[in-house]
Amino acid sequence: MADALARGHLSFQLDGEKLRGGFALTRIRQGRDETWLLVKKADADADARRRPLRTQPESVLSGRTLDELR
Repeated sequence: MADALARGHLSFQLDGEKLRGGFALTRIRQGRDETWLLVKKADADADARRRPLRTQPESVLSGRTLDELR
């Protein structure tokens, strides 16, 4: 995994309560700035209609929303 991160691209699978399926983490460099882009892969778990932040706003661990944590 360290080699993949050093190269700037890591593919991985998640099987969580809110995030499932394949994802890719890719480094984007613009001059001296470095940003990481997280992309959901087109697989059986991909659903463009799904909005977990709206439909499941509570934390899986604490049960609190982002507003409650602020």
